[in-house]
Amino acid sequence: MVSFLITFAIFIERLELHRLIGFDARITHVVRRKIDHPITRFMKFFTFLGSPAVVSAFVALTASVLYRMGRKRDAAAMIAANAMGAGFNEGLKYMFRRKRPDIHRLVPAHGYSFPSGHSMGSVMFYGTICYFFCRQVSSVLWRIIAFLVSAVMVIITGTSRIYLGVHYPSDVLSGYAAAGAWLSASIKGFHAFLPGGSRR
Repeated sequence: MVSFLITFAIFIERLELHRLIGFDARITHVVRRKIDHPITRFMKFFTFLGSPAVVSAFVALTASVLYRMGRKRDAAAMIAANAMGAGFNEGLKYMFRRKRPDIHRLVPAHGYSFPSGHSMGSVMFYGTICYFFCRQVSSVLWRIIAFLVSAVMVIITGTSRIYLGVHYPSDVLSGYAAAGAWLSASIKGFHAFLPGGSRR
C-alpha cells in the first residue's frame, strides 16, 4: 500500500508543478499514433465495460452470486469496497479539479480528469474479483491466471481512456496508484471482516 501512496503522491507533486505536460504528451502520441475504426470500436467497448454504470451492475451481480452461494460477508465486502472506492475517486476529482485534455475526443466525457474514474473502478472491481477468487482456489496456476486476466482488463481499460482522448496518461496511472492503495486497505479490512478465512 505504501508504494501505491508514494506513486500517487509523486503524480500529485508533478501535477501541481506542471511537470506532467511532456510526459503526458509523449505517451498520448504513442497511444494515439494510429487511430482507425477497428481499434476505436475495440477501445470504446472496453471503455463501456469500465463505465460506472456497467461496473456498478457487475458489482451488484457478483455480490448477488456470492450471496446466493452463502458468502454473505464476501458480498457485503464486495459492495462496500467498490462503492466507497467510487466515492473516493469523486472526492479526489473535486479536490484537484483538473480539466480533461483539449484534444479531439472520440467519445463524450464530462467532469474532471484527475484521477481517472475508469482506471480506479477497474482496479477495484477486477482486484476484488481476483481476491475473492484466489481465496477459493489453492492452485497457484489458477491464481496466476486470475491475476493476469485482471491485469490485462485493467490495462486495456486505462489505455482506452487515453486512446479516446478523454484522459491524460497521468490521470490513468494516478488512478491505478490510488486504487491500488485503496484496494490494499480494503483487503486488510476484508481480513478483519472475514476472520479466519470465513466464507460467510
